[in-house]
Amino acid sequence: MENNENRSREYREAYKKMKKEKGFYKHLTVYILVNVMILGVNIYEVQTNKEPWSWKMLQVLFFWGIGLGAHALQTFSSDLSFGKRWEEKKIQEILNKNKKDDLH
Repeated sequence: MENNENRSREYREAYKKMKKEKGFYKHLTVYILVNVMILGVNIYEVQTNKEPWSWKMLQVLFFWGIGLGAHALQTFSSDLSFGKRWEEKKIQEILNKNKKDDLH
């Protein structure tokens, strides 16, 4: 019975992780598509109007990129969040250290 509960918990955790990664990849896809269009418009305007690059449009790429980077950190760096997984790892680390100390 306990083994089934562990599998179920592991499945739920894996499902959550998959959903987070899927959300990140959707975000990344939209970022790439929108910024390719922005760059295309900029290149077109430069060639047809002899206008300089629109730095305001390119700021979207930069600042959205910062947000995308934060999303990537949140998605792929579970240890940075000090979440449940980090807590469990730390507890196991402390318990293992205590067992070693008790043996000596």
